[in-house]
Amino acid sequence: MVSDLSYYNELGIQSNVSSDEIKKAYKKMALKWHPDKHTNNKDSAEKKFKAVSEAYHVLSDEKKRKLYDQFGKAGIDSSGSHGFNFSGVPHGFRQHRQFGGGIDPNTIFRQFFRTDNIFEAEDFFKNSQPQVQQIECFLSLEELYSGGHKKYRLRTTRFDHQDKPFNYQSVLEFDIKPGWKEGTKITFENEGDQKSPQSTSADVQFIIKEKSHPRFKRIPGSDDLEVSVNISLKEALTGGHISFEHLNGRKMRIPLKGIVNPGTKRIIQGEGMPSTKQRNVKGNLIIVHNIIFPDTLTDEQTSSLNNIL
Repeated sequence: MVSDLSYYNELGIQSNVSSDEIKKAYKKMALKWHPDKHTNNKDSAEKKFKAVSEAYHVLSDEKKRKLYDQFGKAGIDSSGSHGFNFSGVPHGFRQHRQFGGGIDPNTIFRQFFRTDNIFEAEDFFKNSQPQVQQIECFLSLEELYSGGHKKYRLRTTRFDHQDKPFNYQSVLEFDIKPGWKEGTKITFENEGDQKSPQSTSADVQFIIKEKSHPRFKRIPGSDDLEVSVNISLKEALTGGHISFEHLNGRKMRIPLKGIVNPGTKRIIQGEGMPSTKQRNVKGNLIIVHNIIFPDTLTDEQTSSLNNIL
């Protein structure tokens, strides 16, 4: 358990955040409290800017952070060279030098934004906002009907504490909610590539795509399903039953009523795709009857049909 939360509070973060979140918080707070933006209240801004820089100086260093988490500020101060001394920093922070073995807040600022100018830094910050890496995720109708679980192995580029790039591997997982439509987006924040040591890792966004199915198709923008079922000419004229397997493997057997004309559709309520908005509600199943005509007829069959029809 962290004994002292003051550094985390200065950056407005929790004590269990990642190094990426610490960087992100420093960028935000440093831009907010830079003294050059507070000409009417510069002394107060300088004090806050120092505190934010001190917090980042400690928390961004893995060893210092461990000492701080365990012993608080005393653990950092007692290490001698780890002390953080801002005393004597000139008004406006324009002279960039070390003070009493400590760290100049502007040095940290310049390392991040590659400039001492707050307005140039703000432009840099806007351009370094997290990008979105989009990945198409193709799912079968069976998966979209019944739901499931998906794992995706991802390799990205990250930068270490010495600003050197390295390959980072992760496994992203998410549950498939029954009824998801094509275009559904699942976003993982800061799980993508890092463009530079100063930038925040990009977000990863999976976009659901629906695989084509040999028999079923979803009616765009709805929870209705359509299935094509073959029946013989005899069944179309004299009746019988149609049988097919639903997307969840369930066997369905439906009686034919009356004469079925080519292209006839029959609607079965509550047998379509699950609704993501209403629990235990499903769309309709539209059965399209595909009548299979014989390739040839014998003379006897033709004569018999002539007598009947």
